[in-house]
Amino acid sequence: MPEITEVMLERGMSPWFDDRARCGVLTFNTSPPRLVLAVVSPAGEESTHELFLGDTFPVGENTWRFDDAVITNTDIWTVTLRYVAPGSPPFRPPAEPRDYVMVEFRSFGTIDEAGIGQVEQDLGRRLPRSFRMWLAHNNGAAPVEEIWIPGTHVSLDPFTPVLGVHPENPIYDLRNGERQVGRWFTKDYVVIAIGVEGYFAVGVSPQVADQIFVMRSGDALQLGNQYLARGYGSPAEYLCAERLFPVGSSIGTFLANLRPTPPSPPATLRPM
Repeated sequence: MPEITEVMLERGMSPWFDDRARCGVLTFNTSPPRLVLAVVSPAGEESTHELFLGDTFPVGENTWRFDDAVITNTDIWTVTLRYVAPGSPPFRPPAEPRDYVMVEFRSFGTIDEAGIGQVEQDLGRRLPRSFRMWLAHNNGAAPVEEIWIPGTHVSLDPFTPVLGVHPENPIYDLRNGERQVGRWFTKDYVVIAIGVEGYFAVGVSPQVADQIFVMRSGDALQLGNQYLARGYGSPAEYLCAERLFPVGSSIGTFLANLRPTPPSPPATLRPM
């Protein structure tokens, strides 16, 4: 039995394991989870193995298995390899599905530098670099189905898109986000989506530039004078300090972290 019986891999090579063999993921596909694994023996001999969840591969005289995969998005994932002792029970798949489902967005087109400059002037803030580039190439985008970041309880749907520059259609315009809910945010943020049950904003000040945040609408609408008791000068200061949560290091990461919203359980009628 090897001294190490479990190895977790992201990108690159693993630490030494199983009599000082090494391994690394060459490619990883997310749906279904599949990896091409490179194994280097202590003698320097290399082998590659294409593995789906539950598949095994040899390392010297021992057997190892691709046992699990945790997928945050297409660029962030962790795979687990485990030693399979003689007489071990058969592989049991994880209780939760491990497939990563990419959500589909409908882009609203493009916007030129003049259009972006005008919206920045109207907002009174310069948009951060990554979001600005995304805006130039997409000018906002709407999901084709309801989507969310698991655990946030805030979703987007085809009628609540990521906003762009659309003076002719204000409900899709960044300036409308500012008009509707901008009072809940300090000048460090610009609202980029008014979702179901909450709002998404991009950081524009140097400390939070390009990061995407979520705020639940209930936290804002039910605030009352609570911010005064906590020593804040305004509702926006309190909400941004204590009720704003990061959901992506950039607009690209944010979009990659979104998932289809799980279906609601069927309604049941109770007898009177």
